[in-house]
Amino acid sequence: MYRDHDTFFIDPADRDRTVAAEPAAYPAGPRVDVKVIPDAGHDLALQRNGKRTTKYIDGRLAREL
Repeated sequence: MYRDHDTFFIDPADRDRTVAAEPAAYPAGPRVDVKVIPDAGHDLALQRNGKRTTKYIDGRLAREL
């Protein structure tokens, strides 16, 4: 996942390049999906939209597992 305001790890100006490069960070993964979480920083659960993000993650895990 990419955090829209995670300037500790990413320059927002490089967002598209970073999102495209993210799967390479997980070479052993059979599939890597990247989702942009708008208006979020590094700690997804503590953001104002944390409940929505957690719901997305839980739903994704339920479908995959």
